Amino acid sequence: MPAPPPPASPPAPVALDSIRWDELLRALEGKRKLLSSYYEHGRLLSVTGDTLEVGFADEFHTLGEIAREPEQLAVMKQFLRDHFGRPINVVIKLLSAAESAQAPARSVVEASRERAAEERKKRESEAREHPVTKLVLETFGAQIKEIKTDV
Repeated sequence: MPAPPPPASPPAPVALDSIRWDELLRALEGKRKLLSSYYEHGRLLSVTGDTLEVGFADEFHTLGEIAREPEQLAVMKQFLRDHFGRPINVVIKLLSAAESAQAPARSVVEASRERAAEERKKRESEAREHPVTKLVLETFGAQIKEIKTDV
């Protein structure tokens, strides 16, 4: 009689320091959309051992307060336990204006705003440098007051 196969080993735990905040929030959004909407305004400040430190900039303190309510923290910790296969602690920090300015990390919302501003600036520059735009300005002696890029 052959020996029974060994039991399947549980998946190896994901290294906490290898996570990308935006990817983690996408996974959270798939399971807990409302909770992810709070955390997308938070910045992943540090990963130490089995602890995530998330900071909320001055303009997002209200969402940080919600995220650190005991019920919300419990839901986030359960999600992280399920996602990483082990208990993960979450520390929520409300950042002062000075701390916000010094923190190198950006929230998903802040990064999205920065990308949109860069794209808008690029499109405005392209419009100003376009040969047809230059021709119209030269022909009519006009100036550009505003360029709409929302089309």
